[in-house]
Amino acid sequence: MRARCLAVSALVILCMTAARTASPGDDPSAAREPSARAMAHLLRSDTIVRLEIFYFPEEMETLTRMTPESLEKHCWYRIGVQEFQWTPFRSDLISALAKLSLERAAYSPDCRWGCVFYDSKDERAMTMYFNRDGSVGLVNGAPVKGAGPLVELLGKRCSDLWEGKALYTPLSD
Repeated sequence: MRARCLAVSALVILCMTAARTASPGDDPSAAREPSARAMAHLLRSDTIVRLEIFYFPEEMETLTRMTPESLEKHCWYRIGVQEFQWTPFRSDLISALAKLSLERAAYSPDCRWGCVFYDSKDERAMTMYFNRDGSVGLVNGAPVKGAGPLVELLGKRCSDLWEGKALYTPLSD
């Protein structure tokens, strides 16, 4: 009888714990849910002072999908933007974020594009990694979908740099 009471008590505690962690209000990851609005707010603030952009060409096949770590380690192109808060690229990124409607994705992408934003203490403030067209990505480690306009902007701006064109020319819409 005592064993049965302990088993029932353990089952009740287990159910209560599961119900508590399943509640959206108590889920700690709910506060970290990536949103384009929150990302734009961070870029508008003076928190971000440096940006690194990573690219691995989609034409290059790999044996396994590219993770954020492998992209940073094996990228073909790495572009550093110092004094990010003063560059015209900042306003372009904010405008691209305004066009996004991010949704939660079910899986992590084959990362071909990456952006790491650093604060004044040289610590990572925000990270974004995307597949070749931005349909799937990771924002601060959370899988998302719907970042096509952002990756399109990165492609336009960065290809000019590695093709030796002007550092910055305004985009014509």
